[in-house]
Amino acid sequence: MVINLTQGYNELEAENFYKQEYPYLYRYAMYLIGDEEKARELCQETFIRWFDNSRNMQIVNPRAWLKKVLSNLVYSDFRHRKVQSAVEQRLQDSYLESRSNNDKDILRIEVQDVLSRLKWRDQLLLKMRMSGMSYTEIAEALSISPGSVGTLLVRAMRRFKLEYEGKEANKQDDMPERQSDLNVFRG
Repeated sequence: MVINLTQGYNELEAENFYKQEYPYLYRYAMYLIGDEEKARELCQETFIRWFDNSRNMQIVNPRAWLKKVLSNLVYSDFRHRKVQSAVEQRLQDSYLESRSNNDKDILRIEVQDVLSRLKWRDQLLLKMRMSGMSYTEIAEALSISPGSVGTLLVRAMRRFKLEYEGKEANKQDDMPERQSDLNVFRG
């Protein structure tokens, strides 16, 4: 970028001003930011604004002006990074949530598929238990003795497990986390 020095500075004066003020400005930038690269970048931007300012010869305290401009640039940069970080976090959260929802949907579809291949009574028993019904409530709904609910559920679960593992047998190597530790009876 070419700096316009027609506002009263010749090249030597501009260089001397830069060399004189840069160390102070850089230390201040490091104090505010703590990042060397960002401090250099913002110091350069501050001097560009100084030399582009048509009224810089009227400024009584150039160092104070430079520090104020640098402070404003630092705070603007901070706000920009904070907003950018928040947007990235929301996008990441949204992605993870949609991925989690997709994984849950896929698992739900797989479970429904396996359930649909079971006998009607097994499907009903498992769905009732999964919905939170107690053994007594299941017994009343199906008109069976409460003592037989546990046995029927264990058998239904065993058939579900066999169907599920049979469906997943070809995928065991691809998906090692998928194991059939399905136990809906305790808890």
